Amino acid sequence: MTAKKRMLRIAALAAAAMVWTTQANAQSFQNSGFETPFVGSVGNFSSFQYNPAGAVWAFTGNAGIAANGSAFTANSDGTSYGSQFAFLQYNNSGGGSMSQTLTNLPAGTYSFSFYASQRVGNSVQQSVTVTVDGVSVGTFTPADDNWYSYTTTPRFLLAGNHVVTFATAVAASDATVRMDNVSMNYTRYATRPVYSNGTVVIAWGLNNTGQTTVPASATGVVAIAGGIYHSHALCSDGTVIAWGA
Repeated sequence: MTAKKRMLRIAALAAAAMVWTTQANAQSFQNSGFETPFVGSVGNFSSFQYNPAGAVWAFTGNAGIAANGSAFTANSDGTSYGSQFAFLQYNNSGGGSMSQTLTNLPAGTYSFSFYASQRVGNSVQQSVTVTVDGVSVGTFTPADDNWYSYTTTPRFLLAGNHVVTFATAVAASDATVRMDNVSMNYTRYATRPVYSNGTVVIAWGLNNTGQTTVPASATGVVAIAGGIYHSHALCSDGTVIAWGA
């Protein structure tokens, strides 16, 4: 096979590989919209609970669930993703956090998405720090009391159970961030794009057979291809490099 034919074949395989070696599925946390337990009627100033039981989430400190029209939506809009939302507050008694253990996750690359907003009347803007098993994957500060969408930095996780925690990040006399619609984004297989200059391969994702450990010899790359457990690169000199299983 000539180098030109090999390049065309690898390029065709690469186009297909980039589709089926990456699987992304949005999976929700349990009670991702904080609609349970019921904390009170919409429009009631007292419709909120700190550390509510039966929420699946583990709340600690100054954190809990509030309803639209409660003290946590005074002079601002509530959530549009239901009638209740979570709040994380820092006041003179300390901060607040909430966490949930995600069980039996397959190995893969994960990120976490959510909506957040400031509470009107905060002494300062509050931020939320997201950690996975105690390791930070991002800190986010909503600009105001409008609801904004955020996604954490992707992180590869081994198969098993993992704890995701959302916590206040700014010490203040009284500052609250409101949260809703939390979700998990999951990529199981490897992703192998060619860098914009057309020569360097950058890979991430599942690496149980070394399929995303790009060898140093993979330079001058003009096309890539691969399966779930292996990868190939075609170099400009016609050389084909393989790694993984």
